[in-house]
Amino acid sequence: MRNLIIAILFLSLNSCQKHDGSKKESVKKSEKPLDKFEKTELQVLEESNIGKVFVYDFTHNTDCNKSKIKYLGIVNVSNIEYKIMTSFLVTGESCRGSSSIKIYDLENNYFGEYPVGLPEDLPDELKEDKLLFSQKDTQCSRRKNYTISLEKELPKEIFIPCTESGGDLYSLVTEK
Repeated sequence: MRNLIIAILFLSLNSCQKHDGSKKESVKKSEKPLDKFEKTELQVLEESNIGKVFVYDFTHNTDCNKSKIKYLGIVNVSNIEYKIMTSFLVTGESCRGSSSIKIYDLENNYFGEYPVGLPEDLPDELKEDKLLFSQKDTQCSRRKNYTISLEKELPKEIFIPCTESGGDLYSLVTEK
């Protein structure tokens, strides 16, 4: 009986160690694409090639969309300049993505972002201190040629229309 209790105790402790180790390993794996993506975003900001789309495959799954980063340019907001980019990050086995309009200062320090729902919610261009949605979206007829002015301020919320009856409201997040 004593040997059985010792064996159960040994197996319990051993299985806990394996569980903790595999958990830490999976966290490292999930952090890796995000770290790589953030470094890539900084490289895109440093290059400052307006309109160029950088495509990356962090999932290595042919059924998933690819991650994309696009530098839109510099906006002058009440005499303060910011760099604007769009990003669509796809990670994990489930191919989940997150889309954001990101804002940095001229030294490439993160200022904030508007996390949006889908990549289709990202603007296509920055023209005359306005975000421009130039592409037609089959599901959102009101989006084409819509602009969001950034001339006077970075709004706390932006509205992106979709249909006559509505659209989506997104908030500026300044914490990473």
